[in-house]
Amino acid sequence: MADEIKYEYKTVRTVRGTDGMVISKMQKDGWELVEQAQGTLRSTLNFRRPRKPIPRLLIGAAAAVLVLIVVIGVANAISAGGEKKDEPDQTAAAAREEHSATPPPAVPESAATDVITPQNNPEFAALLKADYCDDANLDLRPNTRVRSSRSTVRS
Repeated sequence: MADEIKYEYKTVRTVRGTDGMVISKMQKDGWELVEQAQGTLRSTLNFRRPRKPIPRLLIGAAAAVLVLIVVIGVANAISAGGEKKDEPDQTAAAAREEHSATPPPAVPESAATDVITPQNNPEFAALLKADYCDDANLDLRPNTRVRSSRSTVRS
């Protein structure tokens, strides 16, 4: 039973007269013509070719890697679950105490004046007040007319 060859099958329908081209193309791809049924306008061609063997060694190696990953994950979860997470680390608590004891760095006063606002910069205030949608921009398109899509042409 292990020496038995397994085949995959394919059925192709062609216009009558093009059978020869289809048969030669399929034979180049490794298919073998099994049956040819002639119809009035169409022909049905049945082909077969030996099925490629399943790479069992590759599947076995992939399964072994998957099992190994699961075992490592479970072992890591068990070892991490044994530790108490509620107790903070002694070194982390000491570092927090040292950090809170040092005063925060002073902010230079010049940094506060570097922020541009309309109150401290008149050029910025003028930019904010300018209206770019006024009539001054209409001269950029002097000969254009707006047409609505609902307008109809009458003759």
